Amino acid sequence: MKTLSRAPIFLLVIFFILGIFWGKQTSGWSGLVGLPALMGIIRVSKKEKKSFSFTLERIRTLFIGLLFLGLGSILFMVSEHRTVWPDLEKYNCQESVFAGSIISPVKQNQYGQRTTVKIFACWDNESCQWSTTNGKVQLFIKPENYQKITWKDSVVFRAWLTTAYSSSLGYLDYLNRQEIFHSAYLKEIEVLSREQRLMDYPRFWQENLSDQLAKIFTDSSAVSIAQAMLLGDKGQMEKEIKAQFAVAGLSHILAISGLHVGIIFGVLTFLLSPIHFVKNGFRVKALLILVSLIVYMLITGASPAVVRAVIMLGIVLLFKLTYQRFHILNVIAISAFVQLIFDSAILFQIGFQLSYSAVLGIVLILPLIDTISHTQNLVLKPLISWVSVTLAASLATFPLVWMYFGQFPTYFVLSNILTSFLVTVLVFFGFLAVIFAYVPLLNKVLGMITEFLIQGLIFVVEQINELPYALIEAGEVKTIPILIVILQIVFAFILMLIPWIFKKKISGET
Repeated sequence: MKTLSRAPIFLLVIFFILGIFWGKQTSGWSGLVGLPALMGIIRVSKKEKKSFSFTLERIRTLFIGLLFLGLGSILFMVSEHRTVWPDLEKYNCQESVFAGSIISPVKQNQYGQRTTVKIFACWDNESCQWSTTNGKVQLFIKPENYQKITWKDSVVFRAWLTTAYSSSLGYLDYLNRQEIFHSAYLKEIEVLSREQRLMDYPRFWQENLSDQLAKIFTDSSAVSIAQAMLLGDKGQMEKEIKAQFAVAGLSHILAISGLHVGIIFGVLTFLLSPIHFVKNGFRVKALLILVSLIVYMLITGASPAVVRAVIMLGIVLLFKLTYQRFHILNVIAISAFVQLIFDSAILFQIGFQLSYSAVLGIVLILPLIDTISHTQNLVLKPLISWVSVTLAASLATFPLVWMYFGQFPTYFVLSNILTSFLVTVLVFFGFLAVIFAYVPLLNKVLGMITEFLIQGLIFVVEQINELPYALIEAGEVKTIPILIVILQIVFAFILMLIPWIFKKKISGET
């Protein structure tokens, strides 16, 4: 509780998030609670001017919390006002010609392309004219119909329209919150006009860097993993590779997250170290690092985990530049608040929830583990640190993983211990390979090192997949996999207790 009392911003953002959840259940009208809360704040503040008391201060704190609760609810109502589009429903399960605009990046994989199109007209065969039609569709393009289309293109296309479907209920719910109720399977398409925007350039650089990585790597699997881990481009990755990493409990490695951003932050800090020798070098270096991270965030698609990490690092750099103290929970809260202000629906995205659950688990649970596992031993310290972080993050994210995916990797502790150091080195050299991707010879050397490390990662993943009972599934929970998980956790705690045991033994002898 002392930790939370020192993080008032964190508590206010908790109220704000509860308001968004409440707004979803009540269509946002619960936001009206903010009005009496605001009046209460004004009344209490007037009384405090006459005679201060801790009781009045607590009442005012409660009213401020209720105000943020109302703000969250109102924000959800404003940003998530949904309309079911009956105009598109009448074209369901038939082939039609539509006119619209592409409103999301075009994602590519081995099955073709996928994007979102906002429909504004449909060709009516009976009247031989365009009729106004509103709605959004998820457009799927098969490899044989591949088209050079980009975000913001105005297009006319012929496609088969169906009700949107996904085997993942969480993803289907996400589509519906984005007002996407239909899928369209392309037959023909024509680009009418193309709007070039500043925000299109990050996608352009992502595609170019992905192509350049493909040239300096020799193995196709290594290329797809490098593109996913370093650039956020999973377009070329096969389902089998994703499934293998999921079974090994290493799916988070394939997605750019706070871990990757932290390693990249370390690389940039090392590369820009000479700037310290110039006047105001620390400030210049901090600014260059922040700008580089923002550019990297945009190039990699600005996923919630990357945005969270970049905002947090930006806040920490800002506080350090101004020599101000900060609480890590407040930093986490500010990063979440910034994302939710721009898009309250992101709260219900799986990536957002997993990212913040993991970092909160590390911040809140890890200190408890460190109290019994603190050591300065050069061999034990990194090993215990990797185990501690894995346990803290896994314990925090387990409920969400089980709820959304109905499965859990049995050997998550073992796989993370085996790959933690490997992944750190891999991202380090991989990021250098991205930076120097267009430098002859150097890009080949860095590419060879990175590819060798990726092959080592693939080998570990394959070995984990071959172990018995590698995955616990909701439909068939068995005793042996549960025992394996318990044994790993017990082993991890015994490993973390080694410094404490030696410390007690030494103190007993003295």
